[in-house]
Amino acid sequence: MDWCTMTYFKAFLFITCNSECTICFQVEFHCPTGIYCTVCRFRLILLSAIMSQSEEDRGQHYIECATCTNYSKFYCNTCHLRLCEQHRDIHLEEEDNRKHEVVLYQERMLELPTEKCRIHPTRVIDLYCSKCKVPICSKCFTTDHKGHQVLDLEVVYNNSLRQCQKEVVNIQDILLPQYVENLKSQREKIESAKKKLEKIRLSMKKSADEIKAAVDILLAENNSELDVMEKLILNEMNNKEHETEDYVSLLQEVIKMYEGVTSTRKATEIFTLSKEIASIPSLKIPDLSEAVLPEFTMGTIEKQEIEKQFGKLSQRDPKEQKREEKEMVQTTRLSVSKSAERPNMKLSFSIMKLKEVKLPKLGHVQHLSSLPSEEVCASDMKGNLVLSDLRGNLLHKIFTDMSTTLGYHTVTRKGELVYTSDKNKAVYRVARNMTFPTLITTGDWEPGAIYSSRINGDLLVGMTRNKEWKVTRYSKEGEKFQDIQRDDKGRGLYRSISFITENTNGDVCVSDYAASKVVVVTRSGQYRFSYSGHKSQDGFSPYAICTDILGHILVCNGYFALLSDNYGSVHLLNEDGQFLKLLCAPDQYQLEAHAVCVDYQHNLWVGHRGSAIVTVYSYLQNEDN
Repeated sequence: MDWCTMTYFKAFLFITCNSECTICFQVEFHCPTGIYCTVCRFRLILLSAIMSQSEEDRGQHYIECATCTNYSKFYCNTCHLRLCEQHRDIHLEEEDNRKHEVVLYQERMLELPTEKCRIHPTRVIDLYCSKCKVPICSKCFTTDHKGHQVLDLEVVYNNSLRQCQKEVVNIQDILLPQYVENLKSQREKIESAKKKLEKIRLSMKKSADEIKAAVDILLAENNSELDVMEKLILNEMNNKEHETEDYVSLLQEVIKMYEGVTSTRKATEIFTLSKEIASIPSLKIPDLSEAVLPEFTMGTIEKQEIEKQFGKLSQRDPKEQKREEKEMVQTTRLSVSKSAERPNMKLSFSIMKLKEVKLPKLGHVQHLSSLPSEEVCASDMKGNLVLSDLRGNLLHKIFTDMSTTLGYHTVTRKGELVYTSDKNKAVYRVARNMTFPTLITTGDWEPGAIYSSRINGDLLVGMTRNKEWKVTRYSKEGEKFQDIQRDDKGRGLYRSISFITENTNGDVCVSDYAASKVVVVTRSGQYRFSYSGHKSQDGFSPYAICTDILGHILVCNGYFALLSDNYGSVHLLNEDGQFLKLLCAPDQYQLEAHAVCVDYQHNLWVGHRGSAIVTVYSYLQNEDN
């Protein structure tokens, strides 16, 4: 055991280090019950304190040489002696000590404590079996551990002790403070959670009190109204009662007169009685019908309706909650911008042709995407994807492997072109330097139609696998967070997905040519309605689809409706799926609408089957005009 001292004010503190520190005499004072070694940082145990008697006694003492009073700078690990520099030389000059291991005092090995062997009580443990990893005595080595590799127990003991010191120092200086801080933080979070939960309780009580107050007001209003009704009804009934009483008195008087006349039988009295009876207004049976009283029809108390008024307690994933809050802000901003436009826009009485644009390097137009920079992106059935300005000048051309999928490209709110690859099962982004970094990988699902939301930038991707179809929603960074595949009864929503768009209210609209209908679900994936063509029209095969600023759904009656009278027309629906009118009807304009989109100026772009010519129409107008 190593001893060291230090002065604190007028007290000597005699201390010893728990860790058997190599230089435990270097200490620093933290508090009366916490003294730490400045090197190993181990807590030192306070043994005693003696008041200083003189100024000469003050100051820190050092470890003395075992032979003299000089500072012990060295240490002999062989015989475990503290040595000053002078006695180290003397110690090593002795013939028996020349092979002793003398090291700096800080690097010394601690002397192995004497410990008896449990198996051989007369022997001392001084060896370590490296195979069995247990300390043993020499007799154990010759019996149970014969042939095993053994090590010097003192060396193993010191190495293990240093390792323990290192680990405990890490625990004490790093782990323990962190856990203490985490514990403090967790307790603060618990208190914060309690306050928030109490706030929720108060909010629920407030909501309940408001509903109760509204019910009390409604009850008071109904009671007041009933009081007025009661007064009128009772007044009427009381009047009828008094009238009846008068009739009763009159009739009783007539009977009394008749009885008097019959006793005398005088002609004059008979004539008088006859005149009296004739003067009575009516002698018919009185009306005994009851008064019409008000009725109270009890309302049906529906829990869901009450929840709408009261509110509903729910718990959401924090990431999803933050995302929805962010989307709400974005949607609010978009709604504010739209609110300035939508009231001034309305559906025109007739459609007006503005111009025709021939798109370069395409045999025909299969799909159109409008860019905010007054550019248009178009594709054909051969994998060609071109970017053109509004005059038909080629800006870029990309060859993709998508020869069969229809609406496989879209434009983000930032004006970036994104397209899918069913062969590579990936979604690519077209960078400005015309490189194509991978944005999304879809695993074993083949991606096809895609649409970038103008509300929040989400990517809606139609995918198929083993004849199953679904729409998967990704964030604009490519993080998946929603699958739209089945209705509330577990039935598949789609038989095919050729084109996708999103309406201004967040509805997801899919053109399903295999089912010959447009399928519309809410943003959360709940089925809303489907459209299979107007009853006045024969044949419907939905093809390209888009929406406009007023929430209209525009869908082409496409390739698989060749025998239909309205093949090649554009069906205009409201946001609830009700048919409004036909746009670009073939019998009127001799067109076969094949691709469709609405640009940022609210003009309708229509691509024609078998042609690279796109016609631009105006079908909305400003209400002020």
